[in-house]
Amino acid sequence: MWQAFTRQTAPATRYWPTILEVDKLNPQMASRLAEAFATWAKLDAERQGLVQVRLKALNQQKDSLSKSTFEVVSTVLGAKA
Repeated sequence: MWQAFTRQTAPATRYWPTILEVDKLNPQMASRLAEAFATWAKLDAERQGLVQVRLKALNQQKDSLSKSTFEVVSTVLGAKA
């Protein structure tokens, strides 16, 4: 997945809806998928911005996410701060 962020178009940003879909069926798997973005602070500034926007959008959907996925997203988002 990180290879997708090294490309100019960053197609991995299309990956985010998958976390929401999987969370409805298997919250543990969705939280593991969200953990894949734990090292987003190591990306270049442009891609950090893309990831941060998506993490914030997921974080704002607290009512739609399972507790485990919300906790992971919140932790990953706060990792850079």
